[in-house]
Amino acid sequence: IENDFYYNTLNDEQKKIYTAISYGVKDFKDRFNVQNYNFVSMEQTLDDVGKALSCFLDDHPEVFYVNNKYTVYTKDNLLFGTLVDVKINFTEKSLNDVETKISRIETEINNILNNIPSDEPIEKELYFHDIIGENVKYYEYDTIENIPDSCHSIEGVFLNKEAVCDGFSEALNILLSRVNIPSIAVIGELEEAHEWNLVKLDDGWYNLDLTSDKSIESTDKEIVTHVYFNRTTEDMQETHIFNDLNILPDATATKYMYYNYYDKNILSTDNTTTKLEEILDNNKNEYLVEFKVNGQSNITSVMSNVFGKSKYGKYTKDRIYTYYDILDAY
Repeated sequence: IENDFYYNTLNDEQKKIYTAISYGVKDFKDRFNVQNYNFVSMEQTLDDVGKALSCFLDDHPEVFYVNNKYTVYTKDNLLFGTLVDVKINFTEKSLNDVETKISRIETEINNILNNIPSDEPIEKELYFHDIIGENVKYYEYDTIENIPDSCHSIEGVFLNKEAVCDGFSEALNILLSRVNIPSIAVIGELEEAHEWNLVKLDDGWYNLDLTSDKSIESTDKEIVTHVYFNRTTEDMQETHIFNDLNILPDATATKYMYYNYYDKNILSTDNTTTKLEEILDNNKNEYLVEFKVNGQSNITSVMSNVFGKSKYGKYTKDRIYTYYDILDAY
């Protein structure tokens, strides 16, 4: 994909490494020279390579066959000073293996793109969020070090149907780019290392965290909520830590926040009971009811009364259900 957001955050020396990596990947060469790199120290070079490689992979999720491991080699030259070679790590044995997987991934991507339900950007974003969330499992692991490389990439999402946060984020970046919706990978923390997306719609930037929206476990269906669908940066900071907040666009738009746009936001000026019943009457998901409140202190008693009515018994009768709330969304 054509994305240079993280490239533009690098200094000149790091950009030289990033460019060398891009040519190496294109030619399927795992070792290459960094042209005109100004070597100062091995410590600085290792830091520059790590930064450049990380930024390259964040900009280019389509390069699923390279991981974040690397080696730096130096050689002194009387005319040109210290020359720097970088060795990256391909996760596939051959170019043929890469091309085979690319073809299979393209088939999966095209199947998704061919079934987009609407021309509206918000509907496309929601469709991508939900179809991935409902059809791809979150890979369960004991330690981060034991996660397969594929789960960190679009390979895990599109081919293996099992991934972790960066796999989900990168798959969304790929799909959004195909429909000309700008998207950036965001690196941060949610109890541990975490990745999500910044998405640009017509009125500004939004945070989108599909992984966190897969928090509810179910025995018979992958449940996907929309708590983190198009949230402001201020909202996200209540639960997430941004690693590089100073370089990212500030997400302040609210029009397309899920609960606003789809009229599932119970305002403090609303009659809470009436609005909740209206939301239930229009609800089309037999597994999930969700809505947002705004400081109403009586919401739990209202929920108890409303769900106790026979009209809404289908949501609780003979069901084991999860009660979930975060960021004032239920």
